[in-house]
Amino acid sequence: MTRITACTFAAFALVTAAGSANAAEYNRAAPQMTISYADLDISRPAGAQILLQRLGMAANSVCGGQPDVRNLRMQGFYKACFSDAMNGAIAAVHSPLVAELYSNPALANAQQNTAERIASRGNGLGQ
Repeated sequence: MTRITACTFAAFALVTAAGSANAAEYNRAAPQMTISYADLDISRPAGAQILLQRLGMAANSVCGGQPDVRNLRMQGFYKACFSDAMNGAIAAVHSPLVAELYSNPALANAQQNTAERIASRGNGLGQ
């Protein structure tokens, strides 16, 4: 499987709290975005990190974008929506490495820094 659908369900809390819709109605209307990763080798850290970036952008999009920092209520809904969308998408990928990098951002940053240091050295032929 090289495509996943990032879907948001966190706003369900907003909808049901207002009493304006039931779960079935909301789930049918939940925003979705399909992300392709056929061009990535997600068994390697670099590919897994790129996929996480794509998933983050998709989750941000389906959750309506980052709300104003002064709107604490919407910040809470956004954070829950983003988290649910990312968790669902990562589960759909079925990649232990992607899941590990998502759950451990320090590991992802360390691997990125190592890759950047290696790349900055050139090919070792006196460059």
